[in-house]
Amino acid sequence: MKKKYTISRREMILGTTAAISYGLSASAMKSLEAVPEEQILPGKLDNSVLESPFFNEVRFKVNGKTKTLPVDNRTTLLDALRENLAMTGTKKGCDHGQCGACTVLVNGSRINSCLSLALQHEGDEVTTIEGLGKPSRLHPMQAAFVEHDGYQCGYC
Repeated sequence: MKKKYTISRREMILGTTAAISYGLSASAMKSLEAVPEEQILPGKLDNSVLESPFFNEVRFKVNGKTKTLPVDNRTTLLDALRENLAMTGTKKGCDHGQCGACTVLVNGSRINSCLSLALQHEGDEVTTIEGLGKPSRLHPMQAAFVEHDGYQCGYC
């Protein structure tokens, strides 16, 4: 006697979705194997990582000095400044562009650096809070931070 197999529409959709998901996840894992984990960590990048489709080189001027960085394509300007260049005056507050703690000047215009990718600023001039004045002669913004104890982010 021959056994008749029946499959419902729901089972067909679930099976197809599972098969496609498995295939996509396997190919995604293979593409991640192309970049060793030690090259993904900040400060551990070398020139060979630029051959990866996940990294590019960005060059911009920060506080008057030209900087060239290999960055992950998803790196925000805020993270590039803080993690790659140790410019910790620019703070990560809400990470949604609402608080203004990450504000920097790009080509003289104020932007939220947490909402902007580093690669978008190729050739731009970026000024952080550290670039506004000098310890001996503070910029009015820096003086206000000191006067009002705005050391964390200055937002409050």
